[in-house]
Amino acid sequence: MRRGVVLLGMILLLALARGPDHAAAVDGVELALEVPPTIQVGDDIPIMVRLTASGAPLSGQIVELRVDDQIAMRAVTGPDGAAGFQVRGTLAAGDYAFVASFPGTDTLATATTAATVTVEPAMLEIRTVPSLPGVTFTLDGHPFAADAEGIARFPISQPGTFRLEAPPRADLSTTQRADFSRWSDDVYVGFRDITIPGQRRLVAGFLVSYLTNLTFADAEGEFVPPTRISSIRVRTAQGQTLDLDPQVAQWLPATTVVKTPAGLRAQPVRYSVQEVIVDGIRTVRRGEVTFTLRPEVAPSIPLSLHRITVAGRATLLGDRVGTGVVLQHPDGTREYRPYDETGAATFDGLPIGTYRAWILGAGGYARAQLFDLVPGATITIPVITYFLMGLVLAIPVGLLFALLVVSGTRVGRFLPAGVGQPVGIARRFMYGVAGVAAVVGVIGLGYGLTAVHGSWLLTPDRLLQPAETLAATWDAEPEPTATAVVPASETRPAVEVAEVFRRLWNASGGPRVFGRPVGAAYQQVDAETGVTLTIQYFDRARFELHPHLAGTRYEIQLGRLGWEEAARRGLLGTEPFQPVPAATAEQSANCDYFPTTGHRVCGHFRTFWRNNGLRLGDSGISFRESLALFGYPISEEFPDPDTGLIVQYFERARLEYRPEQAGTPGEVTLGELEGIDP
Repeated sequence: MRRGVVLLGMILLLALARGPDHAAAVDGVELALEVPPTIQVGDDIPIMVRLTASGAPLSGQIVELRVDDQIAMRAVTGPDGAAGFQVRGTLAAGDYAFVASFPGTDTLATATTAATVTVEPAMLEIRTVPSLPGVTFTLDGHPFAADAEGIARFPISQPGTFRLEAPPRADLSTTQRADFSRWSDDVYVGFRDITIPGQRRLVAGFLVSYLTNLTFADAEGEFVPPTRISSIRVRTAQGQTLDLDPQVAQWLPATTVVKTPAGLRAQPVRYSVQEVIVDGIRTVRRGEVTFTLRPEVAPSIPLSLHRITVAGRATLLGDRVGTGVVLQHPDGTREYRPYDETGAATFDGLPIGTYRAWILGAGGYARAQLFDLVPGATITIPVITYFLMGLVLAIPVGLLFALLVVSGTRVGRFLPAGVGQPVGIARRFMYGVAGVAAVVGVIGLGYGLTAVHGSWLLTPDRLLQPAETLAATWDAEPEPTATAVVPASETRPAVEVAEVFRRLWNASGGPRVFGRPVGAAYQQVDAETGVTLTIQYFDRARFELHPHLAGTRYEIQLGRLGWEEAARRGLLGTEPFQPVPAATAEQSANCDYFPTTGHRVCGHFRTFWRNNGLRLGDSGISFRESLALFGYPISEEFPDPDTGLIVQYFERARLEYRPEQAGTPGEVTLGELEGIDP
């Protein structure tokens, strides 16, 4: 009993001794809460809590964080008294109360603090390339349009997955429109799912087209009516061939988008004029005229159309005669032009070719003149006038009567004396008068016929009838020998492959590899060897028949169009065309190195090179067959500055890689080569 009382007293004394210190510690506990004032939907929220007692950090203590009584999290303070929390970005837009609490211990009092965090809507941002103000996108059916800078923004108030759709086509004005092309992350369809938290900034590329009327000008810069244009064909730098109607406004792509290391970039579409047919004749050289499209500005295409002057000139006398000229064009059509104040007829807008001309109202005889057009030339057609005919006829008549007068002899049975008998002065005078009258009459008759222009002999109506076609002298091609008809495509009429090339063309891939013919086979003398070659051009190749190599595998060869195009574009001196030393070339199972030219062929290009060849009768596709088709590589693969495609040049071809066609036969294709002019 006594021992219990003593123990109780000691406990009371200890409690009284420690009581004041414990109370001081409780009063000094502080809890600080650090939160960002605002945050966007989908962003994680970083929270920092600091626990101190009398300003000193308290480590190893458990603190709790609650968010609107929905989320509870715990953490242990570190040596600096701090504990971090990461609230996942799952909160919808709104204001949230964040409460941090310390439950206390036997020696430390509890502490609580609170703060408010505003969660703002996440901003979905879509930049259009090129910048297209007004283009409207939809997010879960809600439309939102691009601003003046071409950026469309939409506030998203809660996390989740949403369906974003780009417009397949947007009408920007009556003459401009945009078609969706691709997203910057290699998605090529307009619809996609957007997840918040997730990607909020996207770039959408569009193909912009203009409603375009082409205009045409001749060599002097004068306007050429579109009604004179029979057909026009152009090709884009991306290899698309278009047959256009010169009399109708048409939608033409003006800009496309290419992917660069810096992202999507708008690139003008450059057109190369392949042909413009006027009067059945090509009036531009293939690939010589190029143009790009601009808003409200119709591109003007210069044509090789020229002006000539035609006039009739009297033989010997040199005077200009006639009232007009009938000109027959190479396609057989005819037109009439009267003389102008200079005494000649001027014809504008004529393509290079062979023409025929007649002089009307010349008052004499003039043959039709056949001539090849020389730009700016004056064609003079000689005319034997009736006046000149009368003058020439009057000479022998006058000489006859002069002889009678001088000789003084009788002629003819109707004279009063015998033939050869002398006559008197009176008779001689009669001869002289008759002779003068005959000469004057003949000359007068010729002059009269000349003066009335002989319109009763030759009129425009008699000549302005369709006639046989005259041969054109520019771009004329000899008819090939036996040919095989290739079926027409949607944009081309039926074409022909020369019989000498047909078997090899079909066996080696036909239109898939070489494209279709762009001209008939013709003969040309090789400037280096002097041998006459048979040549035919295709979209991606030039076939050459070498008769001096008949019976060998080199009888039919492909021209070096890849090298020729690279030279024409000025690429041969660029970095991708510089040889790679064998010592530094990457040697891998995915690349082949060609020491002949110092270049590699890798990946998809190597597969395509190996799997295609000019069929020479080997088993499978041999190395020499692939080499005969493509030639050696003359560059490394590189992004084409005009198209943005990954390309590689070979001696006879250009290969193009198209990632959007991955896994299909169109993943690697032969590019259509510029500068092909049969």
